[in-house]
Amino acid sequence: MGYSYLGDQQGPIVETRPGWEMPGMEFRAVLDIGAGVIDFRGAHREAGE
Repeated sequence: MGYSYLGDQQGPIVETRPGWEMPGMEFRAVLDIGAGVIDFRGAHREAGE
């Protein structure tokens, strides 16, 4: 399995805003990555499923 970041992002994007439903801060983290199979030898399948 291989992965890479999308859009030149090298980690999560963290956003904050004041909380409206309760006192405090609201946080949101977004991680833009793509993943795919590089080699079939790491795959495993159960018989009968």
